[in-house]
Amino acid sequence: MRILISLANPRIFIMSAAAKLLVVVAFFVSIFLLGGISNHDTLIIVAVSGLQVAMGAFIWNRFVTERAVNFIELIGMGGAIGFAISLLSSQIFRTVLPKSISWVVLPVIGVLICAKLPRPDKKISQNEVLFSDHLLVISATLLTICSLWNWLIPITGSFVLVVIWCFWRFDNRSSQRSQVLVANLIGLLGLVGMLIRLKILFNVEDYRSSAWWNLTSGTRQYPDSIFNESMVNSVVKYGNTDTIFMAGTKINYHWLSFAWQGTVGSVGDLEPFAVTGIASIPILVFVMMCIVWSIARLVFKGKFAPVAVIAVLSMVSSRFMSFMTPLNIYSSSYSFALILLFSLVFIFLNNSFQKPLFGSFLIIVSTIVLVGSKASMVPLIIGGLAFIAIDVLLSGSLH
Repeated sequence: MRILISLANPRIFIMSAAAKLLVVVAFFVSIFLLGGISNHDTLIIVAVSGLQVAMGAFIWNRFVTERAVNFIELIGMGGAIGFAISLLSSQIFRTVLPKSISWVVLPVIGVLICAKLPRPDKKISQNEVLFSDHLLVISATLLTICSLWNWLIPITGSFVLVVIWCFWRFDNRSSQRSQVLVANLIGLLGLVGMLIRLKILFNVEDYRSSAWWNLTSGTRQYPDSIFNESMVNSVVKYGNTDTIFMAGTKINYHWLSFAWQGTVGSVGDLEPFAVTGIASIPILVFVMMCIVWSIARLVFKGKFAPVAVIAVLSMVSSRFMSFMTPLNIYSSSYSFALILLFSLVFIFLNNSFQKPLFGSFLIIVSTIVLVGSKASMVPLIIGGLAFIAIDVLLSGSLH
């Protein structure tokens, strides 16, 4: 069963997007609760990060014309834009507004401006969307983080089998009886495994140490965890004008990614390390996988290409293959910077903005936040711009 989401039928589009959104929210709520985050902190983290993604998605959808924007693209680019604008807002208005609302100002202004723009005229009326695309991205996220959170491996294995069955039956549209039989067998194994492991949800402390994330185990997993938590508290309080490490000294370090983590924990009094040590990892990996999926879908014609790309990325980014880790999930600043880097690539690949000024604005904002989040990305940016300049000179036009 292939599902075509048509702009001419908004009811189908809204119902499909709402169902996928509920699944994604349920995933994050489950993973945070399993990770030991309290109900109060989980609600705040999901609400704040979800609102940032929603406002960024609205802005992106208004910027893009001529083609339908699917759910995965909205999540990926919504996250990149929403996170970037929110952290800039939190730092600009840090001294004049409470931290709980300072991050909302620029995103709300952006949404209001975009709401005044003419509704995009999507010339492409239909956009093929996989039934199981959001499940495949969730699987890639779990495969990536379970190498760090080892107690997730049994759940991840069973979930991936169920998702393979969904993809094979609903998106592959296989008609051969033998293939259908194999798909059903895989799905049955995954479903049985999920049912057996449901007890983990109710007795999670029996499957991982109750102190799996504390000062000792946290520093064993990633030695910079204390530094990250300290940086977040410092940036929220002082920006880059001062630092809690040495009073009266400016921060000489890429600090904007820590500002974003500060916005997520700005509402309410969250437990230490709830964001920096636990929640930020699946959020950043999921958003990144969404952007990479969208890039692969735009560049390659085959519907299997995005699946293959995020599968390879998740496998080579895990500790199981530590000799090649393009995605260092231990470093939140590196993961955050990769989101901005991939979003820049996706922006350059798009030629369907309402006005060229919109694309230029997104490029400038993303570049500023990228450099401020990870200074080591500067050579990649320079190399990318040089490549574009050479392409323009050879082709005679900027595509």
